[in-house]
Amino acid sequence: MQLIGTLSGLAVIAVAVFTVNNQLNNQERMGAERSASALQLEEQRVASEAENFAEDRRRETERFHEQAFRSYLETMTRLLLDNGLSEAASEDPVTQIARAQTIDVLRQLDADRNGLLIQFLKNSRLIRSTGLTESPGGIINLSAAILSGANLNGVDLSNIDLSGVDLRGANLSGANLSSTDLSNATLGGSIKSLNLPDCSV
Repeated sequence: MQLIGTLSGLAVIAVAVFTVNNQLNNQERMGAERSASALQLEEQRVASEAENFAEDRRRETERFHEQAFRSYLETMTRLLLDNGLSEAASEDPVTQIARAQTIDVLRQLDADRNGLLIQFLKNSRLIRSTGLTESPGGIINLSAAILSGANLNGVDLSNIDLSGVDLRGANLSGANLSSTDLSNATLGGSIKSLNLPDCSV
């Protein structure tokens, strides 16, 4: 009887130990699951913050480009209407101001707005004309301007002087390059493969 009592006591202890171990294992498993869930939530939070930061930067950059472009157009409009830019000589102060403003803003704008800016100058007859035609006009010398990566797709660049301009990586597909002066311009990549039969290169 004593042996049976001892065995019964050992059995109770074994069951108790098993129960405790099982509870500890369950707690560890639940703790690991909570940790994994917390880690996943933290990773999602970090990813969301990074995405929001990138979107904020994109919007900030877009606002900067738009403000720079609008400010440039306002300045050029004043120079045209109030300071006689269209009638000025290339050495006149108003022309030098216009050129400095143009060269500076071209470094700041994105690809699409650079294309719009060049089209504006072309339409306003402000870009210096080439010596390849008898067409008059244009006083702003764009030599040394940076138009690398500019989107000039479909832009009318005919009869203008782009000599010395940095056009590396610019999109010139569909652009009108009739009698365009590209001598000493920095071309590059796919631009060199364009057919430019009427250009001075």
